[in-house]
Amino acid sequence: MATLHDFFNLHRWLPGLPDCHGMHGENAVSGCVRYCAGFSIYIDLIGRNLSYDMVDNSIGFTSFLSTVRVIPSYGEGEGGCKLKWSFAVDPVEGWALEDLVRVVYEAGLQGMAKKMEDSFGN
Repeated sequence: MATLHDFFNLHRWLPGLPDCHGMHGENAVSGCVRYCAGFSIYIDLIGRNLSYDMVDNSIGFTSFLSTVRVIPSYGEGEGGCKLKWSFAVDPVEGWALEDLVRVVYEAGLQGMAKKMEDSFGN
């Protein structure tokens, strides 16, 4: 959860994102705002999830809400977990949902997972 808690530094984990920094509030505190196409954040430490929505972007989204959940991976070694990422988005002109997921998100998420694994020495 510490990695997700560092909300102002998404560029450390997301390949292709050259800049991300805090604009308002304290990092990882509900209501904080970061610059990287205008995300805002909602954190539930007890439920182990983080949700964010885009308030402005250059991709063509008119509405975008994403949630990352940390799920304990019992039986797969000590301290392990899984991340479950989901999103809801209004249709983007010129994109089929399947293409949007494949082109924009699959490669980015795989790259992010690799960077996280490498940072933990796995």
